[in-house]
Amino acid sequence: MPTTIQRIWKYRLHYLIVMPALLLLFIFKGIPFIEMIYSAFVDYQFMRGLWSSEWVGLENFRALFHNPAFGSVLRNTLIMKLGYTLISGITAIIAALALSCIKSRKYRSGLAALFLAPYFIPSVLFAYLVMVILSPTHSPFGSIHTLVLAKPEWFRILFIAIEVIKTCGIPIMLALAAIGAAQSAMEQGLIPDRSSFSGRHVIPALQAVGAFMLMQLSSVLSQDQELLRTLVNPLVFQTGDALSTYSFRLIYENLEVNLAGPLGLFSLFVQLAGTLLAYFILRRTFARTVFAPAATSSAIQPNRRYNVAGIVIGTLLALVVAFVLYMFFVYPFTARPAPGPGLGTLLSVSNYARYLLLDLAAVIPFMLITVTLAFPLTIKDFPGRGLYKLLLLVLLVAGNGTFYEFVFFKDLHMLNTVFPMVISGFFSILPIFILKSIASSRMVLSGDAEGKGELHKFFYIYLPVCWRPLLALGALHFVLQWNSVMLPITILSNPSMFPPLQQFMMAYQSGIGMPNAYSPAVLLQFGAIIMLPSLVVLLAFRKWLTADVLTSQVRNL
Repeated sequence: MPTTIQRIWKYRLHYLIVMPALLLLFIFKGIPFIEMIYSAFVDYQFMRGLWSSEWVGLENFRALFHNPAFGSVLRNTLIMKLGYTLISGITAIIAALALSCIKSRKYRSGLAALFLAPYFIPSVLFAYLVMVILSPTHSPFGSIHTLVLAKPEWFRILFIAIEVIKTCGIPIMLALAAIGAAQSAMEQGLIPDRSSFSGRHVIPALQAVGAFMLMQLSSVLSQDQELLRTLVNPLVFQTGDALSTYSFRLIYENLEVNLAGPLGLFSLFVQLAGTLLAYFILRRTFARTVFAPAATSSAIQPNRRYNVAGIVIGTLLALVVAFVLYMFFVYPFTARPAPGPGLGTLLSVSNYARYLLLDLAAVIPFMLITVTLAFPLTIKDFPGRGLYKLLLLVLLVAGNGTFYEFVFFKDLHMLNTVFPMVISGFFSILPIFILKSIASSRMVLSGDAEGKGELHKFFYIYLPVCWRPLLALGALHFVLQWNSVMLPITILSNPSMFPPLQQFMMAYQSGIGMPNAYSPAVLLQFGAIIMLPSLVVLLAFRKWLTADVLTSQVRNL
């Protein structure tokens, strides 16, 4: 049996290949992470600097936990997250079972793609559409007589419903993939053939949705921050203020920076525990269901007895999504023109193209980092594999866009530049685990590969099986970057530097109550133009957006 030294020498390529990516991770993620940990125990003073600030021990934690708003915010966060997880799971099961009964493959695939479409709409735009529909003054339906978004008793239910509509396409795809994979395994004799509807449809769907719900443990203290922050207001803080919005307001608006560290560490420990629990349960139970090889809706053998019921239920559910798309791509272009500035004063083609190219450029290093960091994880006897995996899991839970990443960029004099957006686009941890799982399930070592070394394995075995899912992960990462506005609003203060989505935010926020404000129709037109690149990605990569690839987005839900 080889010694540890011999195994380290055998896999020397793996250590070399991850060094550049790990170095970048340490600089741009590790240093802010270390600063966050240290800051939790000091009285951070900007003028003195973090490392010269006075050590106060647990005083910051006491201030956080004794804050009367913290308990309420934590309760709201858990209620909304658990409510979302439950309702999205039920919705996904109903929709997936309905789609799995539709005889026509084209119609089934079309509905599945339609259910995915809302996820590709930026959260800020989705929230603004909701605000327009529910507005007593601007609603195109003219029957709203109350401020719905100002009702504390309604806010949680409304937010959960909106979040489910926006994201339910992903658990639906997971459930459809599980049904197709189970049926394929039955036909191949890999598992007992169950001829009943329950055995061939219901049980696989329940397993996949159960896996999806378990994965929500890794982000149990977070919601779609941009969606919530756009919709929540002081009138509903008692039921709608969650940890993400509370933290942003506390740190960036009230400048209570000493609470940034305790808040970050508290979220880290809770979500790391949830991540590890979900990981070990999934690994032993649902792993094959989630990362199914037959991960497309076209692989399903429908139950023809329920074809009509499937068409009716699937179509009714899809009408909700169709209505959202209608409100962006039809209504604003056909509505009666309203007084105020037009689209031409809002849309800058050069700015639009600049950020489009920047986000596309960030995808290339992202894919290189992902493919190199995933490679060592495919080796079961790789020395240090457990420690390496734990490091990635900690960075996964630490998340993006923390206050100390902002401080880090400030210290590098990168505020009011595009560099923080580009650099942040290099990194996303969950796709590393996704690509590893895909590659491990597909790599086959042939006899003629023996003795040719790890370099041969990387180029001739590993890359050929993972290049397609890697491109799909890159496409999804581009969508995530293009649709996000949280980092720009903390980094940029110069309006000439604002990306299109931030321009949209400034336009509707600055126009509230102003006589010369942009009309909702004009803003929705601009929103439709903003979301076009994301929807083009959905259409172009639809066949490659399999369930295992879409799992990379679960922590963003």
